[in-house]
Amino acid sequence: MEQSFVRAFNALCKDNEKITDEFIENLSKSLEYREHEKEIKKLNDKTNKLHNQRNQLVDLLLEQKINKDIYDQKYAKVSEKIEIAEGELQAYNENNEFGEDFRSRLLSFKRIFEKKKTMESFDGEIFRTLIKEAYIGETDDAGNPLPRTINFVFKTGLKINISPLFPKEPPLEADHAHRHHAYKG
Repeated sequence: MEQSFVRAFNALCKDNEKITDEFIENLSKSLEYREHEKEIKKLNDKTNKLHNQRNQLVDLLLEQKINKDIYDQKYAKVSEKIEIAEGELQAYNENNEFGEDFRSRLLSFKRIFEKKKTMESFDGEIFRTLIKEAYIGETDDAGNPLPRTINFVFKTGLKINISPLFPKEPPLEADHAHRHHAYKG
């Protein structure tokens, strides 16, 4: 598996156009998370405004400008709106954290490929940094077994199929088959 990873890595280094295209695609996906940032700002503003409304209700009650029944009704409504807005805000923050992690992994992936032209021997640190999972053997769409294939799934989503029967250049194929043996890192 180590030699196959070296072959896959070197194939990617030689195929810079494919790497570039993959990065552009993944970076454009990561830009979707910027939209979440705008929504997070709106929700923060909305939550702050609702907290201010609730504080004003307390002030009005303390100044005896509204009676307790009206205060209780309005306080409950505003508190419910705050709870909803904070729930939405939490969901957007969780999505945004995922987006930041994704962008960070993309940049790490890009730096590794910029530094390394080709790999002469297996580098476990690079493997752990780049590879999400690796599996040996699969079946094709027709159900035929392909026991001598090794598949690498990079953390950016890029998938590479290596067939050890062809030692020159590994074919770059999409993952259409079923996995038999897996490694997850």
